[in-house]
Amino acid sequence: MHAVDLDGISANPEKVTAIQELATPTSVREVRSFLGLANYYRQCVPGYAQIVEPLLALTRKNARFHWSCECQVAFEKLKCALRKWATIEKEAYAVIYAITKLRTYLYGAEFTIYTDHKPLTSLFTKEMVNAKIQRWAVLIAEYVAKIKYRKGKNSIRADMLSRTESDRGEVAILADYDEQQLNEVDDDCGWLRADQFDVPAIRWAQRAEFPAQFDEAVEEESEYIIIAGMLYSERRPYPAAIAYPRVLLPRAWRQRVVERPHKEVGHMANSKTMKRVTEDYVWPGLRRDIQLAVRACPTCTVYHRRPVHVRMEEMPIPASPMQMIGMDFIGPFSVTKYAITIIDYHTGWAEVYPTRDQSAREIVRVFAEEFMPRHGQPHLVINDNGQVFSNKAWADFLQAANIRLSRTYCMVVVSVCRYRNFYRTRGRSTTGWTTSLMHIKKSRRGP
Repeated sequence: MHAVDLDGISANPEKVTAIQELATPTSVREVRSFLGLANYYRQCVPGYAQIVEPLLALTRKNARFHWSCECQVAFEKLKCALRKWATIEKEAYAVIYAITKLRTYLYGAEFTIYTDHKPLTSLFTKEMVNAKIQRWAVLIAEYVAKIKYRKGKNSIRADMLSRTESDRGEVAILADYDEQQLNEVDDDCGWLRADQFDVPAIRWAQRAEFPAQFDEAVEEESEYIIIAGMLYSERRPYPAAIAYPRVLLPRAWRQRVVERPHKEVGHMANSKTMKRVTEDYVWPGLRRDIQLAVRACPTCTVYHRRPVHVRMEEMPIPASPMQMIGMDFIGPFSVTKYAITIIDYHTGWAEVYPTRDQSAREIVRVFAEEFMPRHGQPHLVINDNGQVFSNKAWADFLQAANIRLSRTYCMVVVSVCRYRNFYRTRGRSTTGWTTSLMHIKKSRRGP
């Protein structure tokens, strides 16, 4: 039987092992038996017909059985072909292996890959049937890389390093440094000395505890790297994120780094503030510091009221955009007094329009002149039972436009309420309400 995996169809490992352990055939019958088994996997062996030709010659009618050197070569080559990659796959894997090992230095930078295998120059840019190479092409697409051909005689250094045999295997790089070197700190990074003691791996080395905790030190040390004399962490900010270097931030800068993104995301709670901070920085106790900073924020303390725990009854999510929208007034504010918020229930997309007053005339103007020309006509509009939305002019406009109207009853809290706290904080704490609309929309629609 064949084995089917992400790479496609391949030979069953158990059958391949049996083929590789076969002794050299001594009769035509044994050759035919071997070919019968090998033919079953012929689609997994590139150039199978050319390889097997000397063996087929022994099975032809009236052929004299003579096991020549060509037969032995074909026999060994056929056994090895079932477990070896094609040359193009080996060369492609060398590229993937190199950029993966050097990801810290290559990610986000333009670089050129030189290879002495010319087909590799177009391998990742054309459509390939090989599923393995297709996946490698997706990996290399993350980088700004060019692949250029260079003759083997011009790549002497690379050939020497790759072709020289070694029986040492993999050796830990950490073992190449003595204790004195591990304790040295670059003078350019002197301002980071105090903060580096937050990292257990460095603390062990500085206190000469390294030999007694070798395994633990290796595991911890592999998370940190030094780039241009600065300490970075390669740990993922969250499980689904791509691993990339993030600077280990000194204590003196942490409060400033937390406060700025907290304000940029509209004084949101811990989760969004943490997501912004962890995109670029890391330090021990980061989560605790963000929670304390958000809790101590003066704006959040003044304008974020303690939530009232009531039974929430969410509106059902529609099947498509603009099928159902919610509208509400917020305000008053210092400049434009009020604003209309319109939220699409399918996408959660929010629009905010400043108005002069709370009137049906303003609602019709905003809806007909600003919202509908840009987003189109919705099927259903959800309003609360406020007096302005019960106005006959607003109901007549929707009826003329063939738009259904639904009013929420007093004891049901709908999804529009989820946005009121956000706009209350930004609106009351901003003196220029009109000029801040862009920042409000950006922070609401952001990740």
